[in-house]
Amino acid sequence: MDIIRKFLKSSWLKRAALLLKDPSKVRILLQKLRVCMTKKGFHSIKEELSMLANYVKDIVSGAYKEYNRTNLLLVVAALIYIVTPLDFIPDFIIGGLIDDVAVIGWIINKLHDEFVRYKEWIVQKNNL
Repeated sequence: MDIIRKFLKSSWLKRAALLLKDPSKVRILLQKLRVCMTKKGFHSIKEELSMLANYVKDIVSGAYKEYNRTNLLLVVAALIYIVTPLDFIPDFIIGGLIDDVAVIGWIINKLHDEFVRYKEWIVQKNNL
């Protein structure tokens, strides 16, 4: 959990707050994330990363309104962390994606209820 403590105490949340003020920067972040999702080390969490990207996209577009702002900041901070190659364990080092996977796993677990509501919203939206 040292990685999570470091993540929460670092500037990732501030970066997320600044990024969320500019929808074009959010779109760039999501494009970078899609590229990152093709990395071999992310195959095990590709579905989760896709859900996080859609969550952010739906909020920024105004489609999904039933979200918690702090949770959105955590998700965006985690996504910024993922696409940044020089994080706590640089991605080019063997095993350098372990910290990225740990952060995403922590986000998914911590915000479980938020994502259950989001997935229910998707089902309702698709049934209309």
